[in-house]
Amino acid sequence: MDRVGRVAACALLAAACGRSPLAGGGAGTAGSGAGPTTSTGPTTAASSTGVLSTGVLDTGVVDTGCSPFSCPADLPPTPPDLPPPPPSCRDAIDCMVDCLAQGDLACAGGCTAGLPPEEAQALLALLGCATGVCFADGDCTIPDLGPDCFACIGIKLIAPEPTGCEAEAAACQ
Repeated sequence: MDRVGRVAACALLAAACGRSPLAGGGAGTAGSGAGPTTSTGPTTAASSTGVLSTGVLDTGVVDTGCSPFSCPADLPPTPPDLPPPPPSCRDAIDCMVDCLAQGDLACAGGCTAGLPPEEAQALLALLGCATGVCFADGDCTIPDLGPDCFACIGIKLIAPEPTGCEAEAAACQ
């Protein structure tokens, strides 16, 4: 192999190992982890052929201090885990409707856990209004809270503007 071939092979090997053939004095050896380095030695000028006056091929590779296979990806930092927002009145309604569809009042009571006070007040106002309208319409009776009663209350809770409870529904968002 002639001199130019050896220089080219050396430059390619140096580039593959993450070293810049421009970094003199052993600076920026692979695996140092010190980050980008620059040469502290005397500078040399490249000719129009891309070969430095020292005989090393100028590849234009910047010394990063690691090989292409061992460098971590440049990813943005992971944001810290944020706590979930507190449940809303509508979140509680979604939970309650699921419970009422199963006829499980104990489950419905658990749907308000963690609800902020203002959201709980809006929910109670809507639930009270819906229950009152359903009793007034005859869908709910005191001795028997059957499927028709739960369906009436559930429909009033999920309707965007339930008849008779429009203001309460607007407050529960």
